[in-house]
Amino acid sequence: MPGKKNAVKVVGIFREHCEGLLRVQRKMYENADPKSMKAMVKAVEGTRDLDILMAKLGGSVFSEKFMKAHLEKVAAADAKLKIVGKC
Repeated sequence: MPGKKNAVKVVGIFREHCEGLLRVQRKMYENADPKSMKAMVKAVEGTRDLDILMAKLGGSVFSEKFMKAHLEKVAAADAKLKIVGKC
């Protein structure tokens, strides 16, 4: 069983992660018109932001492999955003 100090640290990491997830989800879905190009760009940007959060969490809690997998997804999203001129 981890010590209290470590447990508090882990809870803090997950709290920050959940707050970040909620922020990104709100940004992605607020006033979204599913038929517009802007909504598609918001979806790619949101997915990219989620992968950044997951990579950060992976680096803090899980593993380097987990973190790298999400950073690769971020790079793929950046490539898509460059196509539409948003990155």
